[in-house]
Amino acid sequence: MRRRALAAAEPRTRHADTAIACDRLVRIFSADGVEVQALQGLELTVERGDLVALVGASGSGKSTLLNILAGLDVPTAGSATVEGFDLLGMSAKDRLRYRREAVGFVWQQTARNLLPFLTAAQNIALPMQLKGRRGRGAGGRQAVRVAGLLEALEISDLAGRRPAELSGGQQQRVAIAVAMAN
Repeated sequence: MRRRALAAAEPRTRHADTAIACDRLVRIFSADGVEVQALQGLELTVERGDLVALVGASGSGKSTLLNILAGLDVPTAGSATVEGFDLLGMSAKDRLRYRREAVGFVWQQTARNLLPFLTAAQNIALPMQLKGRRGRGAGGRQAVRVAGLLEALEISDLAGRRPAELSGGQQQRVAIAVAMAN
């Protein structure tokens, strides 16, 4: 049964250089009988290695698009694929697995990025633990990966501190390390 569930979440098609593809993507929100179309037939292709800035007026659908690409929301129509994962066709369970294993997300509000009762190092290790990297030597590999991420972001000295003991910029660096841990 688990194999079937894992296979359902696997990418269906892979294009060699396409990381993100949205085709006629639509997202409609309904509240009190009023419909708001946040995304109206969005077309987007991002190739592997591209650097993209998402810019637009308030209410133009930037957060909606990011929430869809992160598997936090589901499009109403159209298609959205990330690294071959069909975000419209995924079940809720498949989206959970996708978020847990393939997505790293840094929120604009620093308080949403880190668990306040964990140290920086523990926050960074958490995605690896949730992914279930177990077996002989898994703890050692996690520790090496955490140390490498702390070093890469030049925050090794913050490993044992909790978020409340960090500046906003330091919290964002730890959050980036958490996102990269996937």
